[in-house]
Amino acid sequence: MNNFFNELKSFFQKLPGIGPRQASRFVYTLVDLTKEDREKMGELISSLDKYLRRCGSCFRIFSVGGDVCSFCLSTSPRDNFKIMVVEKDSDLFNIEKTKLYNGAYFVLGKLFDPLEEAGIKERIDFLNKKIKKNEQAEVILALPPSKQGEFTCEYIKKIIGDKVFLSRLARGLSSGIDLEYADENTLRHALENRK
Repeated sequence: MNNFFNELKSFFQKLPGIGPRQASRFVYTLVDLTKEDREKMGELISSLDKYLRRCGSCFRIFSVGGDVCSFCLSTSPRDNFKIMVVEKDSDLFNIEKTKLYNGAYFVLGKLFDPLEEAGIKERIDFLNKKIKKNEQAEVILALPPSKQGEFTCEYIKKIIGDKVFLSRLARGLSSGIDLEYADENTLRHALENRK
């Protein structure tokens, strides 16, 4: 295959969970799409910044209409004394489906990797500053019960220290499961039995 194919394939591999084979399949599929469909896809990707962005307070994705999302607006009826830390947006939306949690969120974007501290350190420092403004808050660590999730929880505890009450989701979640794939009942029990 030529350089163009490999370059396009490498962009698809930047997406989470996409390996070389799946990336190649995406390129093959794009070739078979109509020119109009490819142009529409290109327009949508090019217009992304006009319509979606990360919240300046919790880092969740929201439709453009200000610097902060509807959850973080001062007029929001959410309980700002609770801040749930999640790895990714899909985790946040899965928790929202339970309708049991009405606090604030904070999206890390990725888990802590001791070999790659850049990126997540800035997010956790931002969280730390946010907590200092609200020292009576409870921080709920809703991260996957994997090794990397455990590393991330320990890293957050180290930085935040004794400033706030830290809790974790109960162990109703199976080891190694991503919140994105947990069903509503499992999440419900995990939220209700957090400690």
